[in-house]
Amino acid sequence: MANAIFYQLAGIALVMLGILLFIMPMLLEKVPSLEEIPWILLYVYRSGNFTFVTSPILIIISILSVILYLIQRGMENYWLMYYSFLRREYFLLRERHDKYKRDNELFKALEKQNARLSACLAGQEACQEVRGGEDIQ
Repeated sequence: MANAIFYQLAGIALVMLGILLFIMPMLLEKVPSLEEIPWILLYVYRSGNFTFVTSPILIIISILSVILYLIQRGMENYWLMYYSFLRREYFLLRERHDKYKRDNELFKALEKQNARLSACLAGQEACQEVRGGEDIQ
């Protein structure tokens, strides 16, 4: 939220500076002393009847703000992609966990049955097998 307000205020300030720079050539015709402002703040080019005024610092700030925007936008996209990747991996791992849990339960049942059958073959207990609800000796 604070970033949004900062960007809105910065945008308004840049628009105001742009309007000022648009009006500046007309002001320079009336007030020639503006050419004494440091060149980094205001650059004035005059050739005959043509006057060009720009602000190198405004250009630098604009380029930096575009670079900063692209970096932030790129980071947002990076984190969104990373989040979607993690989410996909989470659901895949969850699905595999459920499958392996079922397989593990079946494996434990098979081990128990194998132990019973081994005991039956060794003659330690009576052999009974359940098929379809019937006991078979």
